[in-house]
Amino acid sequence: MHKLKLFPELSTPRLHLRRISATDQAFIFKGMSDPNVVQFYGSSYQTSGEAKSLMDWFEFIVDHGIGMWWGICLSDAPSKLIGACGIHDWEQQHHSAELGFWLLPQYWHQGFMRECLQTLILFCFSDLKIHRLQARVQDGNIVSQQLLQRVGFQREGVLRGAELKQDTYINLHLYARLATDDHDLLNNTQLE
Repeated sequence: MHKLKLFPELSTPRLHLRRISATDQAFIFKGMSDPNVVQFYGSSYQTSGEAKSLMDWFEFIVDHGIGMWWGICLSDAPSKLIGACGIHDWEQQHHSAELGFWLLPQYWHQGFMRECLQTLILFCFSDLKIHRLQARVQDGNIVSQQLLQRVGFQREGVLRGAELKQDTYINLHLYARLATDDHDLLNNTQLE
């Protein structure tokens, strides 16, 4: 099992990605209770206590070598999170993992997540030796689908009725990117 001795911090021209800590719980609750953020997200929380379960999960996946999530900060404000991203369901035997991400709405449409994902994807392929990254995107979340395509993911199909959300079965679009795919899209750091 591949376990990192130190949690890696990553940087982009405008962003700093760091380990999420207990002091970030209020922020995590803010994001996971924002209706705009959770509209297409798999989880949402009504209380700060519920957010604690997510904080515990962040630690669990690192401790068990099955994932890691980063808090996203602006480079000049490393203590204030603006979003989160990471991998989970890391199958080390098969060199695959699932990608997830979200930002607070006031940081949308500024190229932050694309910048973040370009760095995270390269880290996964080069440092973690992941061969396949996949992401599942809920029906209607066109922005995330377009973002994944911009960073080189290919749509593989639809998982019909794959999750139950608010008493309704929803479809998830499956996207994937392989380490052997063309890296030109990741090396293009132009922001929109």
